[in-house]
Amino acid sequence: MFEKYAAYSAEDFAQDEYFVGWVQSPGPESDQFWNDFQETFPYQRPVVRRAVQTVQNLAVASRSAVPQGDAEEIWTNLQASIAAGKKYLKWWQRPWAKVAAAAVVVGAGCIFLASEHSPATGSHPALSFLTSDSLQLASGPELREFINTTRVPGVIILPDSSRITLQPNAVIRYNQKAFLGATRNVQLVGEAFFEVTRNTEKPFLVYSNGLITKVLGTSFNIKARKGSDNVTVVVRTGKVSVFTLPKNPKEDPESQGLILRANQQVDYSKRIEKFTRTLVPEPVPVLSIEEMQQFAFRNAPVTEIFKALEKVYDTEILFDQELLSDCRLTSTLDGDISLFEKLDVLCEAIDASYKVVDAQVVISGRKCR
Repeated sequence: MFEKYAAYSAEDFAQDEYFVGWVQSPGPESDQFWNDFQETFPYQRPVVRRAVQTVQNLAVASRSAVPQGDAEEIWTNLQASIAAGKKYLKWWQRPWAKVAAAAVVVGAGCIFLASEHSPATGSHPALSFLTSDSLQLASGPELREFINTTRVPGVIILPDSSRITLQPNAVIRYNQKAFLGATRNVQLVGEAFFEVTRNTEKPFLVYSNGLITKVLGTSFNIKARKGSDNVTVVVRTGKVSVFTLPKNPKEDPESQGLILRANQQVDYSKRIEKFTRTLVPEPVPVLSIEEMQQFAFRNAPVTEIFKALEKVYDTEILFDQELLSDCRLTSTLDGDISLFEKLDVLCEAIDASYKVVDAQVVISGRKCR
């Protein structure tokens, strides 16, 4: 039965009756099931955590007092406003979820305070460093601002069905009408995880503390604390481009930035205008468990194992092909062991070492005999 959930997304889990029942009323049997599932498919652990948080957030919102008539009206309006995101409606169609969604929009002691008017640029202290020019945000009733005033993360669905998990005290601001234009622009203060709906014709831009993150369709996390000069972008899947607005308006801003891929992160210091790129502390596989099972090696060249690790983690591993060509090992790419633990074992076996340089793993060793 585990295989049923092997490729589930957070949204799939959140609309699964057995999963929701476990989150709301855990018991020994369900605890054992979901613990065993995560042991069997470790790459699904972060997905399960997000799904648990989503179900809990909706449950919190559903406990807020919203008159039934108001809830139904708000729910109807919400459905109309996110018509492009129908794939999520099935998940929200339970009665408790409808009240939760209404509570989110009302914002009275719930997950968010949502402002549907047009606040002047800088009217919220956390947004004082942003300008409407930088985002081409037109003033008017289409401007939206969401502030997470609670102590738990909460979820926002954008007009294009992109999903944002907003951390406590974080702020998201966007122009709803602008999503119909050439780009999808969002302002962020604080920390948020983005799951962007792919649209190659409309790039998605996140403006955060002087840094611009551009994507077509991927998932990533941005941390841009209020009052801080630093921004951290962590990519989970896909690729993103990070850059700043150029001092010379004739320059291409992306030419001075960086491209990040899965399992990479960048720390940007606004004060000294410096990018520092590296691997995330715990890289996760980008392949499914079925795809990983094909990597089983018996007396194989270690160079083939390193190349397999590159595919599994979408991470570049640099080594001297000729120098290590005679090194042979028997190994499997066990999903329960981290990338760095695998590298420790492999390097110890061939008397080599490794280090991470600019988000690349560099292997140093000597010829095997």
